[in-house]
Amino acid sequence: MQQTPKTTEEKRTEEKALISEMIVLYCRRQHKSPKGQLCPECRDLQEYALARIDC
Repeated sequence: MQQTPKTTEEKRTEEKALISEMIVLYCRRQHKSPKGQLCPECRDLQEYALARIDC
Protein backbone atom coordinates (compact mmCIF):
# COMPACT_ATOMS: atom_id res chain seq x y z
CA MET A 1 0.00 0.00 0.00
CA GLN A 2 1.48 3.31 -1.07
CA GLN A 3 1.12 6.39 1.09
CA THR A 4 0.36 9.74 -0.43
CA PRO A 5 3.28 12.15 -0.31
CA LYS A 6 3.12 14.70 2.48
CA THR A 7 2.86 18.34 1.66
CA THR A 8 5.53 20.75 2.81
CA GLU A 9 3.14 22.19 5.38
CA GLU A 10 2.45 18.73 6.85
CA LYS A 11 6.18 18.06 7.11
CA ARG A 12 6.76 21.39 8.84
CA THR A 13 3.95 20.74 11.30
CA GLU A 14 5.41 17.35 12.22
CA GLU A 15 8.91 18.79 12.52
CA LYS A 16 7.65 21.58 14.82
CA ALA A 17 5.92 19.05 17.07
CA LEU A 18 9.03 16.87 17.20
CA ILE A 19 11.47 19.68 17.99
CA SER A 20 9.14 21.11 20.61
CA GLU A 21 8.89 17.75 22.35
CA MET A 22 12.67 17.31 22.26
CA ILE A 23 13.21 20.73 23.85
CA VAL A 24 10.60 20.04 26.55
CA LEU A 25 12.27 16.73 27.43
CA TYR A 26 15.73 18.30 27.47
CA CYS A 27 14.63 21.22 29.64
CA ARG A 28 12.86 18.99 32.13
CA ARG A 29 15.90 16.73 32.45
CA GLN A 30 18.71 19.30 32.38
CA HIS A 31 17.11 22.34 34.00
CA LYS A 32 14.65 20.54 36.30
CA SER A 33 11.76 22.61 34.98
CA PRO A 34 8.20 21.61 35.94
CA LYS A 35 6.33 19.38 33.51
CA GLY A 36 4.77 21.39 30.72
CA GLN A 37 6.94 24.46 31.30
CA LEU A 38 10.18 25.69 29.80
CA CYS A 39 12.89 27.78 31.36
CA PRO A 40 13.51 31.15 29.65
CA GLU A 41 16.61 29.83 27.85
CA CYS A 42 14.77 26.84 26.40
CA ARG A 43 11.73 28.97 25.53
CA ASP A 44 14.01 31.22 23.47
CA LEU A 45 15.54 28.16 21.81
CA GLN A 46 12.11 26.80 20.94
CA GLU A 47 10.95 30.12 19.48
CA TYR A 48 14.11 30.31 17.40
CA ALA A 49 13.79 26.72 16.16
CA LEU A 50 10.14 27.14 15.19
CA ALA A 51 10.91 30.38 13.37
CA ARG A 52 13.70 28.66 11.44
CA ILE A 53 11.39 25.83 10.43
CA ASP A 54 8.93 28.38 9.05
CA CYS A 55 11.64 29.91 6.89
